[in-house]
Amino acid sequence: MATPLELLTCWGPDWLASGQGDRLGQLAEQRWLSLQGRPAQRVLIVHTDAIAYLADWIAAVSAGWPVILGNPHWRRQEWEAIATQLQPQQIWGEAPIATSVGIADPLETGWIGIATGGSSGGLRFAVQTWERLTAAALAFQRSPLIDGQAIAGICSLPLHHVSGLMVAVRSLVTGGPLWLLPWSELQSAECLPTCSEAVLSLVPTQLQRLLPLRSQWLQQRLLILLGGAPAWPTLLQQAQNLQLPIAPCYGATETAAFISVLFPQQFLAVSRGVGKPLPGVMIQLNADRTVAIQSPSLALGYWQGPGQVEPIIDAQGFWQSGDRGEWSADHSLILLGRQGDRILSGGEKIWPLEVETVLYNSGLVREVCVVGLADPDWGEVVAAAYVPQQQAVTPEQLKAAIAPELAPYKHPKQWLNCSALPRTSQGKLDRTAVRQLFAARPPLPAL
Repeated sequence: MATPLELLTCWGPDWLASGQGDRLGQLAEQRWLSLQGRPAQRVLIVHTDAIAYLADWIAAVSAGWPVILGNPHWRRQEWEAIATQLQPQQIWGEAPIATSVGIADPLETGWIGIATGGSSGGLRFAVQTWERLTAAALAFQRSPLIDGQAIAGICSLPLHHVSGLMVAVRSLVTGGPLWLLPWSELQSAECLPTCSEAVLSLVPTQLQRLLPLRSQWLQQRLLILLGGAPAWPTLLQQAQNLQLPIAPCYGATETAAFISVLFPQQFLAVSRGVGKPLPGVMIQLNADRTVAIQSPSLALGYWQGPGQVEPIIDAQGFWQSGDRGEWSADHSLILLGRQGDRILSGGEKIWPLEVETVLYNSGLVREVCVVGLADPDWGEVVAAAYVPQQQAVTPEQLKAAIAPELAPYKHPKQWLNCSALPRTSQGKLDRTAVRQLFAARPPLPAL
């Protein structure tokens, strides 16, 4: 299998269609040459310059050095976790931690650590390899959406996220050109590259911010992959009204990004869900509706320390994702939320996504997040933080709107009117932060 550097050399400087392809090649080759004949060490990459980041990643992976993808914007808690758990022995870029001494464990050869929050919210690193990332890229290339063609990509997501890294990997593996287009430039640049043949990857929050700014440019895309977090109904409706070539998809860091995708023509026909599995991927639903995935791109596990990995694949070869789902009539996967988000109130099970969907469909809220709050009588009570469409919207109006749709025990008992809801860097609702909002500010009276 060709290494990333061999592929970069094969495609030449024009592969980086956004410019500075010569610089990318020179940086990657110089770094790779500096590693030859030296014992491998765990290296943390943490550049703010996307080209330097990509070049160092290409060099480290090509040399077989274990690499940790760092986020330059981490705070103290994350840096401390890196220093104690993974103990990097080299840092390429700037990070407020000291390096460890020694060399990498031989078991770590080829490991690529990509940060994932996990269902508990704590920072963990899924261990991928070049072979597994390549398998993910080729599965997309074999899908009817691409039909064996080279995949041109527009990367406006950070390279330390699997969703951003895989844009580059797909283009590198298949020979399609790559545009590194910073998010700030995508929002504000007067003139954007046409690149109409390229696949654009976005998370829902990015799409929401781009709609009023770049709707015509978005309409000219070949394909817009939308993933990383569930998109809310009003956002999907706006995209359908504009006839955007949206392809809702589903995956995780543990699967090397998406492993199922809904075709744009299905999306525009108002089909629900995140489509069918890519070639070589198997998705099954367990008895409790949790989603299990079998794929050649599944991570080895979670990096626990030097030479240590916690496997994620069970005896049957599946990863238990913790997501819940169901099949549509045409066998498209429909996601129903996280198993860990379940609320137990008075002995009843309540799924936040169901309540959130009904609230969105009321037309009264722009954003909403439903969580469970500890309660001495009920165990937990349902609580809803929301951004109203109009400031005058009251909890009484919301309660009346959902009454015909939801059983009374599913109704929120606490409400919090917000100007915006906290989200993670990938656009996912930050439910822990929402609970903290309820703890920090007096909620509106219980109903």
